[in-house]
Amino acid sequence: MIESLRAQNENLIFVSNGDAVGGSAFESAVLKDIPTLDVLNAMSLDLSNAGNHEFDQGWDDFSGRIIPASDFPYLNANLSNTPGLADYSIVETQGVSVAFVGTITEEFPTLVMPTGIEGIEVSDAVDAANAVASQLSDGDNQNDEADIVVVLTHAGYQVPSSQSRCSSPSRPVRPSPTSR
Repeated sequence: MIESLRAQNENLIFVSNGDAVGGSAFESAVLKDIPTLDVLNAMSLDLSNAGNHEFDQGWDDFSGRIIPASDFPYLNANLSNTPGLADYSIVETQGVSVAFVGTITEEFPTLVMPTGIEGIEVSDAVDAANAVASQLSDGDNQNDEADIVVVLTHAGYQVPSSQSRCSSPSRPVRPSPTSR
């Protein structure tokens, strides 16, 4: 599938917004997600934001096993004390530099075992993304610059049932007739 998409558009940038591991199918989970990482590597994933499931077995596992097994960078700009995670990655395509900035929900510490992320601090995702985007577009050639900045935010969002209905995953969420 990805090869077909790349053939149709040579400028395709293939990214993930996290949770490729941890919440995976049994066949991959039982083998510590190496099959999933092998597939993503074979598909030439360009980069991935770090999701909460990358931390399911703790930072030591993520940084010591998952990152080294990946042929792509993992990103996150609003986690501190995480060497190996870049704030951003720049991909060049047809002379255009596209920067991807990764962030995760501030609820991250409640989504994983606290003992696995001791010492990691979470800052405001919007503030972190804006700081990196400003640096990437400040015109200072002494640091990286990008023509386009894309923010990948790993955060959940739940639409209250009183405000929307979705009768089929293939249809958009719309306000319900009773909420108008």
